Parts: sequence; structure tokens; C-alpha cells
Amino acid sequence: IAPPRYHLTPPLQAKKNDPAAWKAALDNTFAQREHQELRLMNLELQVKYGANVWRAHNQHVDLLVKGYEKEVVQLRREIEEINRTRKLHQVAAMQEIQSLEEQWVAAVKKNADIEYQCKLMEEKLGEGEAAEGAQQEQQQSEEAEPMVE
Repeated sequence: IAPPRYHLTPPLQAKKNDPAAWKAALDNTFAQREHQELRLMNLELQVKYGANVWRAHNQHVDLLVKGYEKEVVQLRREIEEINRTRKLHQVAAMQEIQSLEEQWVAAVKKNADIEYQCKLMEEKLGEGEAAEGAQQEQQQSEEAEPMVE
């Protein structure tokens, strides 16, 4: 509250004989009085009904709080259900991924074994061809040499 605002001041010395200045000062006085009466009436009403209004307001706030608490509980349940569902999907996906990974490892191992066996066969064929080539050379050289009896 600004006290200078509520002072009732007469017109300035220069306007003491001006009826318009006195009317303005008088209007200000009536406005101040009306304002003070309204403040007093509001205070009396607050004393008379304020506690009940405050209790009603508190009840309203309590109802709001209970409503929000129920909403929080419901949202937590929904979140929990979503998390359970997500976890089930992840576990199922993990099992499928592990199965596919095991199949991949088996396929890679099988391919490596096949490749190893192919190399062994190639080596055996290479040795066989070399031996066969040596035999053919020997036969050719024997045929080319006259036989001496």
C-alpha cells in the first residue's frame, strides 16, 4: 500500500479559490472513502466466510491431487506393461538371432571343412597326376629306347 496515495490533500495554495479544484479534491475524497469501505467489507466477508472458502478450496485441491495420483498410477501400469511387452519381444528376437548365428557358424564351419577337403583332394590329384606323368614319361622313354635282349 502506498500511503501518499491515500492522503486527502486540499487544492494547492494557488487554486484555493478555484471551485473545480475543490470539486476534484472532494471527488478524490469520496473515491478514497468508497475504496476504504469496500476494503472493510471484503475483510468482514473474509473473516465471516474465508475459513469455509479456504476449506472448500483445500477439498477441491485434495480431489485434484487424488485424481492426478490415480492418473500417475494408471500411467505407471501402462509403462510397466509396455516395458514387459518390449522385453518379451527382445527376448524372442534374441533367441532368433542366436539360432541364426548358430546356423551361420555351422555353415561357415561346414564351408571351411569342404574347402579343406577340396584342397586335400587337389593335392592328391596333383600328386597322382605327377606320378602318372612320371609313369608316362618313363613309358615313353622305355618305348623310345630300343630293347636290348
